Amino acid sequence: MKNCDNYDSPKTGYLYFHAKGFKICHIPGDGQFKQKQKYIQQMGIMVKITSRDEHVSERYIRMVKESVQATVNTLPFDKYPNRLIVATVYNASG
Repeated sequence: MKNCDNYDSPKTGYLYFHAKGFKICHIPGDGQFKQKQKYIQQMGIMVKITSRDEHVSERYIRMVKESVQATVNTLPFDKYPNRLIVATVYNASG
């Protein structure tokens, strides 16, 4: 495990998705997020730590991907504008 004093990866990820137009409100995570939970919460993101056998994050990601794919396959576009992709993911994530 890397040194927990290095907080670049959560902030880098947050800034990357923020620049793309996404607003991160909550993160479901496993025990690996527990060490950086306070730092992530200081950025205004709610962190829900799941138990070892829950696998909530993987199931949620799969559900969002499937919903986005179903929506995209019904649209008559060859290329999608960034704003449309953001809105589709927002719609799929509830």
